[in-house]
Amino acid sequence: MKWAFWRKKGVIPVAWSELCGCFEHQLQRRYMNGLFPPDRRRISTAELIEAKAKDAADVRQLQTEIEDAFGQVVDLPPNATFKEALRLREAVEKLILRSAQIGLIANEQRDALRRVYNSIVQAMRESCPAEHIAELEHAFAQSETFQRTWTNNFLAQMNRKDTPILAIDVVPSLLTEDVETVRLVASTLNAKVRKITYDSAVALVAKTRKEDCRPTQLAEKLRALKDSLSFLPEETS
Repeated sequence: MKWAFWRKKGVIPVAWSELCGCFEHQLQRRYMNGLFPPDRRRISTAELIEAKAKDAADVRQLQTEIEDAFGQVVDLPPNATFKEALRLREAVEKLILRSAQIGLIANEQRDALRRVYNSIVQAMRESCPAEHIAELEHAFAQSETFQRTWTNNFLAQMNRKDTPILAIDVVPSLLTEDVETVRLVASTLNAKVRKITYDSAVALVAKTRKEDCRPTQLAEKLRALKDSLSFLPEETS
């Protein structure tokens, strides 16, 4: 991940991982980012070491969870019964969501889980009675929509119980993401929080307007947040 748009002359670059986990990713969001308070922009070596250690532990735990999930499976599609396939599909979906919470460092596991998930879905389609196929397809469609939303790395990481994105960092962190992520996150917020987020973002961008090192496309991101307010009931917007 490249962060050249907020590099300052004379600042020693941090040795970021090529593929990082969520804890290191949050340090990257903060690093030399003018949207954060000055003390939050500095990253210590100790912080980076700790973040990388947490990310590595996350991957090891995910691998254990994968092995445990498949260790309980009697058979795999296409030989598994429909009920067994359904149970396995739910377990794999949960692991896919978990890998999104961990971040890019778990991409290999996430891709492998997605291939397994697709195989399970295909096997379930082939073994489903004709009179239930429409119901099954509806369930799959709902699952796909759910996964497209909640496997977004920012959303997934923000909703971890041990999220590295502190409450005070949510707005500047969100504005550091791409426009589509800002739009997606806004769509998941309730009316009150959506309005608070927009107002806080506007105030933050105005307050930091003289900072040299800020993320790009801030106007577009504010517009995405503002547009989300048009979908609120009139009395809450």
